[in-house]
Amino acid sequence: MFDTVCKFLAETFSADFASWLLGESVTLSKLSPSELSLEPI
Repeated sequence: MFDTVCKFLAETFSADFASWLLGESVTLSKLSPSELSLEPI
């Protein structure tokens, strides 16, 4: 369940999510959802 929520947040709010994790503003080029697996680990 948490993987799905984190994936949604990372895809939808990628810059905000990265800034929150790193604690500073970042510039992202592009998030490629095709690299994220749909199957749980």
